[in-house]
Amino acid sequence: MRDCQDRWRFHAGVSGLFFAALMLAMATDAQDVARPRPVDPAAWGGDHVGQPFPPYVTGDECLFCHRDIGPTWGDNAHQRTIRPATPDELSLAALREFPRGKDLADQTQYLLGSERMTRFLKRSEEYGKLDLLSAMFRPQQNADVETDEASRENAPGEIHLPADDDEPRWEPHTFADRCAGCHTTAVDSRGKAFSSLSLDCFTCHGDVPLEHTKDTSLALLSAKHREPRQVISLCGQCHLRGGRSKSTGLPYPNTFVAGDNLFRDFQVDFSDEGLNTLPAADRHIFENTRDVALFNQTEMTCLTCHDVHTSSSERHQALEEVTICGSCHIPGTESRELREGISESAKFHVHSRVCGY
Repeated sequence: MRDCQDRWRFHAGVSGLFFAALMLAMATDAQDVARPRPVDPAAWGGDHVGQPFPPYVTGDECLFCHRDIGPTWGDNAHQRTIRPATPDELSLAALREFPRGKDLADQTQYLLGSERMTRFLKRSEEYGKLDLLSAMFRPQQNADVETDEASRENAPGEIHLPADDDEPRWEPHTFADRCAGCHTTAVDSRGKAFSSLSLDCFTCHGDVPLEHTKDTSLALLSAKHREPRQVISLCGQCHLRGGRSKSTGLPYPNTFVAGDNLFRDFQVDFSDEGLNTLPAADRHIFENTRDVALFNQTEMTCLTCHDVHTSSSERHQALEEVTICGSCHIPGTESRELREGISESAKFHVHSRVCGY
């Protein structure tokens, strides 16, 4: 009788182990079905790493034909990533009231940033570079303040200094080492000098041949030329904050030209562990980029939701709910509420150690 019981326990144990192994295999298979096996994101296309930037047509020349863009481009966020400093801005008024700040405010020629932080800039002695003031203006985060750009720029706030600084000072290298790649056009990674302030048409459209006037498929991002991997590469050159160039170690790409494969030189942490440490807005960008670059899921790119020329994301409201929505929204809820712990006022909160906010 005991032998029978022992044999039964043995077979039951073996069956249990087999069942557990089967369930694990099924779970693994299900995960493989849900997430395709990754591909090498650097395997396609070419790059200009370490090469001189090709000659390109400037935005002023583009607007000779694309006159519908001209009236709105001056207020576009990409064009205003660096903007001229005007005397009526509260950030400059706050700097003048700061100890030893009046002379620094008078020297300031440009401003960078708006709703989370404003930085002060002036032309360097070296051509194609900017000096960055160590002090920064932080607007007060007030829920009653309207969310339009003008209100954000004129929100009350205070001047802050880094913890190790006693007084504001002009820094000759910080902008070139950390900011230039995403706030100017055509940055030479060797000399760290740029071609023009803010983002010119070349940043997103690349080296467009003049023949595109007869064949629009030659122009990157035209209706006939929107290859998904190129789209996430050109948007990712700035919006994948936290990445690094393998060749230079800088937090921006080495001689990236729109149409290139960003990931031949630019290293980004696409691991689940890495993405889970990011705020919702940054995680959303990283997840969509990973879907395209690693898993070849090309149905959705940045341009599916965002219209860059009009600074609009109205398309986002009309999209069907898909997996990527889970970065910000609770899946399956009609109200599309934000995940727990993220308030409505902070739903687009971002943070980057590189950018300092």
